[in-house]
Amino acid sequence: MSGRGARKRGAKVPGGSFKFFGHDADIGMQVSAETLEGLFAAAAEGMTAVLTVPSVVRARRKLRVSVSGSSREEALVNWLREWLYLYEAGRFVARRFKVEHAGENGAAGEGSGERRAGRHPALREIKGVTWHQAEVKKAGNGWKARVIFDV
Repeated sequence: MSGRGARKRGAKVPGGSFKFFGHDADIGMQVSAETLEGLFAAAAEGMTAVLTVPSVVRARRKLRVSVSGSSREEALVNWLREWLYLYEAGRFVARRFKVEHAGENGAAGEGSGERRAGRHPALREIKGVTWHQAEVKKAGNGWKARVIFDV
């Protein structure tokens, strides 16, 4: 699933999936994946689906991101905040993410995408990635997370 349909419902992405849930004036997202690294990658892809239409983003270059944290939740929030910063201030939009490390002390990986241009429709503005109800937990044979975007 891509484009506006992904933003309304969710999608399966390489290594995981994401879906959205209602939360007052914000957007909530539930993420699941087999690995913690896949969870972080799927969360970033889900955030991209809120911001723009992922299917129009071309993988022209890669950017590396490394964040620290004192918990898995803090690492996930910081990971998403860094990609949001690159989208807003750096004018870079990533479509696919590869996470080499994710854990209680932080996360590191790369995003494949391109410089934002007029062909990338702005679907929704995300003001921030919040701590409110942020959760990362082991679930059976995989991982699940919740994150809320302030829009």
